[in-house]
Amino acid sequence: MQGRLAATSQVVRGIQFKVLGHAFPVLRHDAIKPISNAKLATVMLAQRVASADPDTQERSRELLADLDLLLDEGVDALRSLDAWLRDDAETVRLDQAINESRKLVFTHLFTAGKRIRLADAPGPFLVAKFPARYVLLAWLLHAVDAMPDSTEMLLECPAPGQIQASLPTTLATAKPLPAQDQPDAVHWPEVEQLAHFYGWQVGRAAGCWRVQAPSAG
Repeated sequence: MQGRLAATSQVVRGIQFKVLGHAFPVLRHDAIKPISNAKLATVMLAQRVASADPDTQERSRELLADLDLLLDEGVDALRSLDAWLRDDAETVRLDQAINESRKLVFTHLFTAGKRIRLADAPGPFLVAKFPARYVLLAWLLHAVDAMPDSTEMLLECPAPGQIQASLPTTLATAKPLPAQDQPDAVHWPEVEQLAHFYGWQVGRAAGCWRVQAPSAG
């Protein structure tokens, strides 16, 4: 029994790394952005150091404050990446978790002229953060990959802890961009296995996907 659980855990971990591969470009950008801005602030500051003009000195102090803030943001962003690799038993609101997933699938949406619209925000439903990140992202990646190009997905919350995705009309103005290299697609059996491992429920039908989260509140 323990051997079977260990094997299942290893399979789930493999699925999680696959999902993380899809999220990594956005996570990397978020981590690098404040550090890149800090480098720019350093260059601007270096150009002002030699000046004794009071206005310039005041601006230099402001740049130093900005630089300190940017470096703090960069450090926080890098540290936050650890939360994708270990479960700290934190909780998060379901609306925050689904919005994070929407952000992380942006590349998949943008390159194919797809969109996601949230009809109504979920209520104050708390979920375990670590499982929510992976289950929602895997579920959403699968749904997005199943969408035809230039379509819009509607996300609704018909019941507490439940999210439903459906495909309305084609977007007439959206123009798909040339496809770029992406990690291997997340398949439905992988979504099911990941969800069931963490006590979530998922289902799909033609043009419709559902996910039900267990409450952590």
